[in-house]
Amino acid sequence: MSIPARAKAKYKRPTNNAQLATYNLYILNNLLNDPLFANISGLINDAIIQNDKFKKAEVAAKSRTRGKAQKRNKVKSDTLILMDQVLAKVQAAGDNDQLNAITIFTRNGFSLKGHNHYVRGELEVKHGKKSGTFWVFHKPLKKPVAYIWMISTDGIHWDLGTYCRKGNDIIEDLVPGTKYFIKTQADTTKGKTAWSQVVEIYCL
Repeated sequence: MSIPARAKAKYKRPTNNAQLATYNLYILNNLLNDPLFANISGLINDAIIQNDKFKKAEVAAKSRTRGKAQKRNKVKSDTLILMDQVLAKVQAAGDNDQLNAITIFTRNGFSLKGHNHYVRGELEVKHGKKSGTFWVFHKPLKKPVAYIWMISTDGIHWDLGTYCRKGNDIIEDLVPGTKYFIKTQADTTKGKTAWSQVVEIYCL
């Protein structure tokens, strides 16, 4: 089996501070419950504590009291430093297991950086430009008739998406702050393929 090109985890930060704090906590809780990252539980817990300070500072800053916004920005900066350290550890774990790197990243709430040289997995899901949207990319196949995707919020009960002629489609009207499970299938001249691996992704 050939080793795929290096996948890179992407920490896409929401511009809204409240959403950023929520997204950070989602990532950190996932990592805290992932046995693969038990060795960095100290760093993860430090990031959770710092993120809680950021969340409280953001609430305080809304009072428009003098100096509160400046304090919030300092706490935010310290939080992002820790999140970048966490990202580096997650990327290292992916580098050490390149065959499962995409799964490691997406199951913990990270998206993927796109590169021209990047060899995609069977399914790739990225955040859209607008809040509440995903781009879905299925690995191109020879002579496909159509592609179909399914989406779920629990990985058990699935809703059927739309058919598309090309291997990419956009999913809209999703709920920010919700974790989604997505899978795709191709319909070819020789019949339908098996469903792809399931991608877990947090909606911004």
